[in-house]
Parts: sequence; C-alpha cells; structure tokens
Amino acid sequence: MTKKQMEISKDSWMELQNFQDGVFAPLEGFMLEDEYRGVVDHLRLPNQEVWSMPISLEIDPSRKSDLRLGQTMELFDREEGLIGEVEIQSIFEVDLESDIREIYGTTDLQHPGVKREMERSPLRIGGRTRILKDFPSEYSDWILKPAMVKAEMSKRSWETAVGFQTRNPIHRAHEYLQRIGMEVCDGILIHPLIGWKKSGDFQPEAVIKSYLKMLELFYPQKHVIFGCLMTPMRYAGPREAIFHACIRRNFGCTHFIVGRDHAGVGNFYEKYAAQQLCRQHPPLGVKILELAGPYYSRKLKEIATENSAPDDMTDREEVSGTLIREMLGRGEMPPEKFMRPEVSELLLQLASESKLFNN
Repeated sequence: MTKKQMEISKDSWMELQNFQDGVFAPLEGFMLEDEYRGVVDHLRLPNQEVWSMPISLEIDPSRKSDLRLGQTMELFDREEGLIGEVEIQSIFEVDLESDIREIYGTTDLQHPGVKREMERSPLRIGGRTRILKDFPSEYSDWILKPAMVKAEMSKRSWETAVGFQTRNPIHRAHEYLQRIGMEVCDGILIHPLIGWKKSGDFQPEAVIKSYLKMLELFYPQKHVIFGCLMTPMRYAGPREAIFHACIRRNFGCTHFIVGRDHAGVGNFYEKYAAQQLCRQHPPLGVKILELAGPYYSRKLKEIATENSAPDDMTDREEVSGTLIREMLGRGEMPPEKFMRPEVSELLLQLASESKLFNN
C-alpha cells in the first residue's frame, strides 16, 4: 500500500520523540479513539491505567477521504523533511467544545490552553509511531531520557526520588518545597518543562540558568538530578498535575510534589484542586506529596506555610510569581525574601538582553 504523507507541528514532533523515549509509557503512539475517549471521559486508558491528558494527532478534514486503516502515514517537518511514521489504527473526530470543557473545565478563550486546543482540527488519527529523526533542541544537553535518569538514580543508590515540575526560575517558595522533598526522599528530580508556553512566561534559558546557579551555590548536588521535560504546557491545572505525575513515574520517581495551584493559570482552578483530583484517581504509580502553599511570614521572617506558621492572615506575604515577573521586567531586583539575589542578578542580565520572557 502506498504511503501517504502529512506535515506535523513541532509539538507533534516533540510528542513523537516522547513516545520513542518512553516518556509517555504505556503509550506507544498517538491515541486511538477508545484511548482518547477513556482519557477524556474517565481519566483511564482501556487497560484501566490512570492517564489524564489526551495526546492525539490532528489532520486536516479535507484529507479524510484519503485515510485508510492500516496505512502508514509518513510524517514530515517543513524544514527537516521526513521525521517519522504512524501506522493508522484509528480515524476519528472529536467534539472540540465538549471535550475541551471536560479536560480544562472551561471553554473560555482567555485560557491559553483552551485557545490552542480550539484552533486544532477535530479530525484525528491514532496509531503506533516510529521516529526517524530526533527532535532538534538547543537545550538537548538538558533533555534527559527516562532510561538515563533511572540509571543515574541507581548509580546513586536512590531508593526513593521525588519529582518537581516547574515552568519558572527558582524562587524562595519553590526552594522551600524542593527542600522538603529532599528531606522525604533520597533525592529530587528537578524537571522544568521547556515546550511551548504562553506569551509572558519565562524563556527556557532563564529557567535553566537559575537552577544551574542554585546547584552551583545552594543545593547538595549529590541529592539533585536536573534535566528538562520536552512537552508543551497545557495549563490544565488538576488534570495536568496527574499527567505530570505519570510522566515522572516513567523517569523513576517514587514521589511527586503537587502544591497549591499546579499547572494553573489565572483564576481558572480552585486552590488545592490538583491535590483533590490526584486523590480521586489512584493508583498513579507514584506517591503524591501534597504540600501547602508557601508564603513569607513577616513574624517568622522566613518562608512558611499555614501548617508551620501562626494562623494570622495579616502576617502573610505571598511569594508572587506575577510580582517577580513584573519587577524583573522593569529591571528591578526582587526582594531577597522572594528570590535569592544571585538568581535575580542573572535574570536581570537576561532581561537586559531581551532573553527573559516569551513574546
């Protein structure tokens, strides 16, 4: 049978790489219709394993009459040519509005993840994939495959490891959570996401350099593995928390930190909704560390949480990522109680070179 061809997005090429590397295990390719429906409707794959975010390959509706089950579709990138193949095992259409509401809890186009999904074609194909050309990334030195991370954990004799997801440079509140993780487990996988992020978010270089500075000056290197996760942000809040936990399980983590507003954006999700959803869908194959949201306590003069500081709302000063972004954007040094000066200085340098934020 003659092979058909289609051009795919950079995001789909990234996911092709992730299937190959085992980042999305047990998935071996873009979701079939029964997998897609199970995940959207019940957060379960057909084998009843928990999975919360659909990963499907869109194709232009005008191609529908060309498609046949059993075909091999060659996948092309506009610049790089042939990059992979998918064996078409499923051809289906999705209800964008209904499914997006189920996944994101809203169809509001002010939500960056919703807006991106609404712009996709409803026609999808699913099937096993084969990659022929690795995804090229300028950050490839920091993109670790699951097998590499597991081997490093074994080399260090870690019996337990906690995963930490972030899309931002390190600030004091995240440092507080990470140090708790280091106390609970033998080590921590600090694993920032460097795929697509919304306009105004930090560029990957800023995130990576901030953590390298922490590793150089303030963190015990023998208890930290640092690498980057190559997948787009969805900003899907609670659902994305489960997705991130399942991915870190594939990297060998036994624990995963979920805080107050995991993968949230704006005011779309309730505080601690991510922790609640994780509790409702066991087993994840990884233990969730449900940690309270840290803030700066004026009375204690240090970072604390509602579980460790006096119950006085007037005492609290939120470590606001928005405020930190605004200050850095104006060329101002954030307070030391929010961010270590050594980190702030390198971020201000990147800001002066217009390398701090996404356009």
